[in-house]
Amino acid sequence: MERSQEVDSTIADVAQEFRRDSESIRKKTMNEYDSLVGKAFKEFAGKVLDAASAMEPLHQIRCLLEKDLIDKAQRFSRMRWLWYFRRAPLTSIFSGTLPSTFSYDTFLLETLCGFAPNEQRGLGDLLRYPINSNDIRRCLQLCHGIQYLSQIHVYLRFAGKGASIKFSNVGPVQSITDSATREGIRLYDARVANSGFQLTKLGSFVDAEYNKELTLVSYFRLDTPQFLPPLFSKDFSEVTVLSNCAPKVMSLSGFSQLAQDPALASIEFLNKRTAALLLFLIALPEILVELDAAPKTLMKNGYFLLSNESLESAMASTFQKAAQTLNEISGNIPVPNSASEALTELRNITPSLWPIDFPSPLIPIGNDAVCCDVVIASSAFLKLCEFPRLGGAAANARANHFELATQEVINKSAYKPSDEVLKLRGRSMTLKGKVITDIDAIGAKDDTLLLVQCKSLVYSDEYDMGEKKAIINSWSTVENGLVGWKKRIEEFEHNRVGDNYDFSAYKKFISVLCTPQPIYVPAGQCTEEVAPGLRATCTPQELSNFLSHA
Repeated sequence: MERSQEVDSTIADVAQEFRRDSESIRKKTMNEYDSLVGKAFKEFAGKVLDAASAMEPLHQIRCLLEKDLIDKAQRFSRMRWLWYFRRAPLTSIFSGTLPSTFSYDTFLLETLCGFAPNEQRGLGDLLRYPINSNDIRRCLQLCHGIQYLSQIHVYLRFAGKGASIKFSNVGPVQSITDSATREGIRLYDARVANSGFQLTKLGSFVDAEYNKELTLVSYFRLDTPQFLPPLFSKDFSEVTVLSNCAPKVMSLSGFSQLAQDPALASIEFLNKRTAALLLFLIALPEILVELDAAPKTLMKNGYFLLSNESLESAMASTFQKAAQTLNEISGNIPVPNSASEALTELRNITPSLWPIDFPSPLIPIGNDAVCCDVVIASSAFLKLCEFPRLGGAAANARANHFELATQEVINKSAYKPSDEVLKLRGRSMTLKGKVITDIDAIGAKDDTLLLVQCKSLVYSDEYDMGEKKAIINSWSTVENGLVGWKKRIEEFEHNRVGDNYDFSAYKKFISVLCTPQPIYVPAGQCTEEVAPGLRATCTPQELSNFLSHA
């Protein structure tokens, strides 16, 4: 049976208005902010500030822009901004050399909207907002203002990596680095852009195989609208919807495996806010099944509208099942005591533009209704789901999980080691009674041996913001770790038979240092290829990509 296609005409109407005056408004907005910044920071005009000296004026510029943009966000309600922006062709505005530019600037824009006032009109009045040149001009001004702010974020991250910043009479205009730093930043940005959206802040690799019992359905903005069948809709088999947002099914098996480690039994693995977001997303499929129009609206816009009473009733009816799933993931997740407590926790989430902290996914509409923004809920959960900042046994548990997860990547490839070789993983290798090292992950194919050292580094907010201390610490960990690892591999190459190992069958050694997420390092030995398509420092995903072609 051929599916019918459902199109929301407002998507085309908003897109047409957005494209009409975008370039002229972009130039006007950029000139406005150039003038604002230039007047406030004219003392730096014509100067080149080293990284340390540039940080303070960059943060002052950031704060100045944030205040102006938050003031501009008061023009409309958050619901109204969202209505326009989820229909707007933002790809044509937030384009850049990196794929991540679109998602970052879009997140920044929608976080800004979280500072806007609540919608005072009731649910029955919100089927459509006016689409006219004046209103769309305001939307474009906010978009191009976000572009300006986003560029300041870029300069802050550059300065955190040691770049000098050149100022002109309109503020910061250029980052200045040596060739190794510049190439290192370019490569790092490209790697981050291709690293995906899985749970990036856990300090491990949790891209486990699909498990229908432990599954999360999240929603993300598409670059361009596509015709997709709405999940959880009663007419799923009969219709496709012109969608601006799409679901992504994520297995929580690997996350659960990490969270259930006995060494973590005495700590709260997530805070209450993150647990409430996870509970809401787990309950979402059951909620959508009961709401006829919501699945289609969710695909079109990433949100759906309903009364407060309906939301509270839907959450209450699904709470026990969702809470049970949370307990199955880990007994040390602080499960809310009730659906009402979970909703209160979600409503109390507040936004931040630096670092990006997403606003509440529950947007009030009048006194009796709410917009459930599932895109924001999905993004906020991934952002907040960070491994607790603990050392000792907890950090060792995370490191051990990462090593086993990396080994599993190898085991699924042509480099899967024999049982005899696999026994060497984790063993302290000795030569003439002296310990050389232990091997975190190992693989073998024909006459080639793959030896992996794992560094379980957490991708924190401080690191993402480019704070110098966080950057230097991770950079040093990776660089020093690789130097030490290469020396140990050289010992194996010169001594292929030791007290408790025998590598005499292998003519070639491939050695890499693996981190859960890309880590910035200047171009050099850490970024060089040790095999075609594989760099000396890599992530499990990059290792998997290499192994899939081996």
